[in-house]
Amino acid sequence: MTTPEKKVKARVKKTLDELGAYHFSPAAGYGGRRGIPDIIACYQGVFIGIECKAGKNKPTKLQEYELKKIENAGGLAFVINDSISPKELKKLLLQEAIEDTVDKLGETTAKKIECPHCKETHTIEHLSWTALVCAKCGATVEKENWVFKDKAYWTNWALQHTS
Repeated sequence: MTTPEKKVKARVKKTLDELGAYHFSPAAGYGGRRGIPDIIACYQGVFIGIECKAGKNKPTKLQEYELKKIENAGGLAFVINDSISPKELKKLLLQEAIEDTVDKLGETTAKKIECPHCKETHTIEHLSWTALVCAKCGATVEKENWVFKDKAYWTNWALQHTS
């Protein structure tokens, strides 16, 4: 029988798979560490701990402590319950990962792109991707369809990286 919390975990894992994130569920029983998040993930170079809860359940004090340790170490920590939709979860992960990356890299190296569907501006560091999902509208947009705000920088980059 699938418990409500297992359904939340399955939905989170499916969303992480759709985003192309690395993730796993650590052992929590015998030999495992108590209080660690249900899901450990890495997305766009950002370490993420996700605690899944059904209904109005809250994390234990030990779980809160472990999530805080992840944040203090520079990672992202979330408590996800069954009220968040897959689309909202995807937007949350995308936006948090982008903001965290920008915070770590600094604005001097980050560049701006605009979604052609909703005109939302996003910040990226490099062009080592083929498509991105817009954190605002959820549309998957191929690289060539994004509007590059700093055309001179990207034109120079393209000239240097194409044969």
